[in-house]
Parts: sequence; C-alpha cells; structure tokens
Amino acid sequence: MRSVLESEGFTVVSYTDAKSCVDFVARRGEDLILVRVLGNVDAMREESAREFVRLAAVLRAYPVVVGTHTKRGPLEDGVVYWRYGIPVMTVETFASALAGDYPLTEEFRGKRIVLIDSAELRRRREEMGLTLHQLADLVGTTKESIYRYERGQPLQESVALRLEKVLNVKLRVGINPFHVPEEREANSGKFPMLSRYFRVSVFRRTPWDAVAGRTLILSEFRGNVYRRAELLRRGKSVVAPYVALYAERGDRERVAGVPVLTREDLESAGSKKDVLRLLREKDEEG
Repeated sequence: MRSVLESEGFTVVSYTDAKSCVDFVARRGEDLILVRVLGNVDAMREESAREFVRLAAVLRAYPVVVGTHTKRGPLEDGVVYWRYGIPVMTVETFASALAGDYPLTEEFRGKRIVLIDSAELRRRREEMGLTLHQLADLVGTTKESIYRYERGQPLQESVALRLEKVLNVKLRVGINPFHVPEEREANSGKFPMLSRYFRVSVFRRTPWDAVAGRTLILSEFRGNVYRRAELLRRGKSVVAPYVALYAERGDRERVAGVPVLTREDLESAGSKKDVLRLLREKDEEG
C-alpha cells in the first residue's frame, strides 16, 4: 500500500502497528488520504467506521477502505463498493483511481450503478433520430427513465450497457471515489483550555487522542508516553504541522522530541498564535 501511494507522489505514514481505525495516512500537497486495509471488508465494525469517517471529516481527508473480499466473495477490480458511507476498493482499483483512472461502476446495496455522459446520450439519440419513447423501447425501459438519464440521474449498469449497445457509443464515465465527509460533531469538552484556541475533536481509535483544528495532533501525558510520543512524531507534517503531549502539570519540555504542552502554557497564552509559537520554541530547543 505504501508503494502504491508513494508512486503517485504521496508522503506516507504507517500506523499498521497501532490499534487504530486508520492504517495509512498519506499527503500530497493539500490532498490527504486515510486508508484502512482489510482482508474481509465485513470485519469493519460500524463504530470503528464512524470514527474513521469522523477523523476524515475533521482532517478534511479522503477516507478509503482497501480490501480483498466479503463473505459473499472476492471484490472485483473496477468497482467501488460502499460500507457505512466509505468507498471500498481492491488495491488495483485504488491504484488506478489515484492515477486518475476512475472506476466505472459502484455497488450499493447489491445494485451495480453507473454514471453516464447525459449530454452525449441526448446528442446521440437525436443524431439517430430517435424519440424518448423509441429509445426506451429499444433498450427495454420507459421514456420517463430515458428523460431522467438525459438529466444526469445514475442508472443500473445493465441498462447503461444496453444504451451503449443500441447507440453504439460509450456513455459510462468514471466515478470519483475521493470525497471529504461532512463534519457534524461539535467540539469535545475534554481539553477545555485547548478549546479556547482550537476546535478540538477527541478520538478513541486513532493513534493519538485528539485533533485540534487540523493544526495539532496530541495525546495525553499518561501511560507509555514514549510510545505515545513516537506515534505523534510520525504524524508531524503529514497529518498536522504540530504535535504535542498534553499534561495538566509538569516541568518536562519534551519527550522523545515531542513538545509537552501544559495547562500552565495554555493559561499564559493569549492566542492560538502564542500556543503555536510556544510549540515551535519547545520543538527547536530539542
């Protein structure tokens, strides 16, 4: 997976060794992709999927699941499947989509759906001198359906294939699977001092405890702080430009190269810029 992303110019961070809802985070400029890798896609639980989508929304990233099969059988190349609102693809389909060669088919609730060039459909129908009713008869559908297809409504793959055969023209267009989910959840109250300066979102199944305004990822100063610091350090620049361990009190400036941000630091800061400046200073001192 790393090689697939890196071949398209992404800088990649792996979290496959962490118990997390995300396995890879990859950045290319402003584009950020979160990847979950599964064998059996049905193993993805709803609660974990919700957190994965929420993380993507907070980071304004594209969530993707790459898998091989479901309990019904292997996933097919060239098809986008959907689970809990997340696009699911094979490695081959994912690699092609990254290169701009989008899949032509998506499967949702057991149905194969495609998008077509609606303007080309109408142009070709009129070029052949066919009315809506005549084309509908030839394809085996209704004129009302043809009318909707000419105005951009998605349709079943089987109908699109019949349209292409009757009109002798390619109509199907690629389906872009990369979309940023809508963020709906309000700020968490877990870091009240930090919330003075950032919109803070807290997570349970990510390699860190919280994301602050897409600018900072942080974890609490507890447990194995060296492990927590290492996971934070991996994400610097790729996930967010700043990382920190948060402590209610203490006199340590850094742990394993990661700045320690205290309640006292936040109380003395007058603005978000002050907080970031302090983190830079602590980072540079290390």
